[in-house]
Amino acid sequence: MIHHHDLRTQGQCVRLFPPVPPGPPDLNGRITSNKLIAIGHWNDDIDSHLFSFSNLQVTTRNDSVSSIKLDTLGTWGHDGAVTDIQVADQGSSGEVLMAVALSTGGLVLGRLLLPRNPGTSIEDVQILDLPADDNMLLPSAVPHTAAINSVDLHPETKAILTAGADGCLCVLDASDPSASPFKAASPGVYTSYTSARWADSQLFVTASSTGRLQMWDARAGPSPCLSAPAAWGAAGPRLRDPALPGALQQRISCLHVHPSRPNMCAAGTSGGAVAVWDLRFASAPASWAGEQELGGADVWEVRFDANEPLALPPATPSQQHPHQQQQQPVPPVLFVSDSGVLGRVSSPSTSTVQHSAAAPGYLGSGLEAKTLLSHPFAINSFDVEASAGRDVVCVTEDQQLIYVRRGAAL
Repeated sequence: MIHHHDLRTQGQCVRLFPPVPPGPPDLNGRITSNKLIAIGHWNDDIDSHLFSFSNLQVTTRNDSVSSIKLDTLGTWGHDGAVTDIQVADQGSSGEVLMAVALSTGGLVLGRLLLPRNPGTSIEDVQILDLPADDNMLLPSAVPHTAAINSVDLHPETKAILTAGADGCLCVLDASDPSASPFKAASPGVYTSYTSARWADSQLFVTASSTGRLQMWDARAGPSPCLSAPAAWGAAGPRLRDPALPGALQQRISCLHVHPSRPNMCAAGTSGGAVAVWDLRFASAPASWAGEQELGGADVWEVRFDANEPLALPPATPSQQHPHQQQQQPVPPVLFVSDSGVLGRVSSPSTSTVQHSAAAPGYLGSGLEAKTLLSHPFAINSFDVEASAGRDVVCVTEDQQLIYVRRGAAL
């Protein structure tokens, strides 16, 4: 089921907050769910960058959507564009941390109270802290001298990780973001970091415009502790042989670390590739999909799909690689691209498995791609509901918010 809403502004980034359990059905068997959304967007009419909280109210009956309503709860202006938004659930207390990255190098931190009692009304949501003055958001810190390309929040340590176009990586404390941060930079060469994500409480993974996938330890100083081989370019095999005319140079535009398997990292690139890395085997991706499968469009964002099968059927002995005693499925990944595709890549069937360059213990090098949504304009950002993966929201270049509700299984 797909539903379009006219935002009348151009969405740049969208994120879902943790879900609130719905209340019991009414006398007609209808169940109403409230989904809190954060949106960074651009308004052409007033030439202003905006940040908004919205509520997507979805009413279902017998697992079929009967109505959808989108209400804006609050809007603030700010300097610079929203480049990334991350939220971190603080558990049963209902508190949620939020970090908003800006193209000015500023970082806005907020705290919300989102009660988890079934049937909680959206009116019960409270903004505990959001730095603003006269409907303008104010940065909580300015850790970078150029745009922050990505931000991540660790839910347990509350540490904030930022990656900047100024070639710096910063780790800040959410309780005191003005304190001097851990800071790493690339010595001797200009590098714009495009994405950075926590892998655990101390380790994080990054991607850059000139380098490759790298692992860092915040305890070990400002140098990477692990780097993927240069032969793999930014995220996977080069889209074309770099020696050939018209060869495309890949650049990782986005990363996502699996929430329950932190050794697994998904990467999306310019030129159209999605790769899944096992960070324990950084010599090659566990699997990937490239130009042939994705059509060559730039991939803007990737997220591991919570609607994930428990296992794939085991390969027959004739399909097994001689050095692999037990094969594992690569977790599926959702992605959006500038060609307007919301897609999903997943492990292939055993009949099409390839083994030539896969990391040890994994199902070959090819991921199979499936299109979930095709839109005539670029999809700039998306998010997927974390608990079951049934609800997906997207914002597009032509000022649409698209809500996708999927079946219980793919």
